[in-house]
Amino acid sequence: MIPEFKQALEEYALARADDQFALSQRAAAWKGRGPTDGEAVALARIAHDEATHAHLWYAWLAEMRGQDPARYAERPAAEWRCSSLFALPPGDWAFTIARQFLLDAWEVAWSSLAVASPMPRIAEIAAKIRADEIDHLAQTSAWLKRFGRSAARRRQLQAGFDAAWPHTAELFASSELDTWLIDAKAVPVPAATRQAWLALIDPHLRAAGVFLSEGISPGSAGGYRFRQ
Repeated sequence: MIPEFKQALEEYALARADDQFALSQRAAAWKGRGPTDGEAVALARIAHDEATHAHLWYAWLAEMRGQDPARYAERPAAEWRCSSLFALPPGDWAFTIARQFLLDAWEVAWSSLAVASPMPRIAEIAAKIRADEIDHLAQTSAWLKRFGRSAARRRQLQAGFDAAWPHTAELFASSELDTWLIDAKAVPVPAATRQAWLALIDPHLRAAGVFLSEGISPGSAGGYRFRQ
């Protein structure tokens, strides 16, 4: 294997693992203090799944490097290589819904494309993630719809999306090393992932009445409407 390609795989696996691990930590912060017992239990299950996804990536990375996978999860948060949206502080419940919904949709979009990777390990991890994230998205989109029924809560939800949305651009950024993987079709093209993600989030944002200062505004006819 070309050294640069191997390095790209390792860096990609570490970033994806840290994404999942950070999100599991943020979701777990709500343990025992969700708005209802049912919501707290549901988010705890999501947190557990995200941690499982992280360990899938850490295990593969450890195999490639000949290291103990436990060492990665034990790193301090300052060393995480995740995108900022995964690591932002927990915030309030509205922000938690907004972040989790946006990231669940991103993971469904990414994994739905990554299952076609010619690299068996990436395809295998993507298949596991996709199965769980479809369930997560169903849960968070239901929370989104329910939260949007109340004008007061919709304002809180709007504030949550306003805080989360600027960080979503990082989800579709790629490094110079990533181009090795993208050119080999080992991982999804960011633009394709973004298009699939937009298609997933748009109907739910419309239904909840959420508008975004930069991005999709629900309620537009004939596709996505971007505010200028």
